Amino acid sequence: MDRSNIESQLVEYLRKAGRDFILLSKLKQSLQKAISNKDAVAQIEKNNRLSIIKKGKSTYLAFRQPPEVFVFTAIQKKPGQSPGQIAKSTPLKIPDFIGAINVLIARGDVRCEINSKSSKYDIKLHPSKPSGSGSEAREDRDLFAKAVRELDRGQIYIRIHAVRDRLGWTRERFDRMIETLRDEGVIQLHAGDITTMSKEEVEKSFVDENNFFFATLTWRKP
Repeated sequence: MDRSNIESQLVEYLRKAGRDFILLSKLKQSLQKAISNKDAVAQIEKNNRLSIIKKGKSTYLAFRQPPEVFVFTAIQKKPGQSPGQIAKSTPLKIPDFIGAINVLIARGDVRCEINSKSSKYDIKLHPSKPSGSGSEAREDRDLFAKAVRELDRGQIYIRIHAVRDRLGWTRERFDRMIETLRDEGVIQLHAGDITTMSKEEVEKSFVDENNFFFATLTWRKP
């Protein structure tokens, strides 16, 4: 497999699976083989979209993002679990996991609840803010803005599929940020010319809740 194409295939694999990380052993065999040598792993580590994370005997392929994002996402999906249970839902080593928990608590994004019905004083973790708010949203906003700046080379219109490719997020995460920035008036969406786009570029653009298609965006606020 062409090494220059490995990264794109891995990003697309994670995106279609709707995952931020996955065990290498769970990848399909062709992709496992493609990244089985040190050169391929080194190439992945050099980019800004993916990383290889080792946790005990397990090795994960993950989107490159702050540890707090992995933890906050896990808490959002299963609120009310213990730190130990949440830790198993992330690819993070214990020191990184604990550090992320402390950051989230300090920021007010996560709250701890002690189970009054247990004599062991079990601690449960809950998101203290609705999904899409807090530090995760602030970090995603900054990352999105950075991607747009990097693609803005004097152009008025930025291709949405190019921003999506650069960030390498899951479709849900990317579309949520598009909708947030649109609703706040930070960006304006445009239909663009679909006849000049490939099928893949069309699929990686954006369709809103009213089923309207948008190919480009403009950044309206600094």
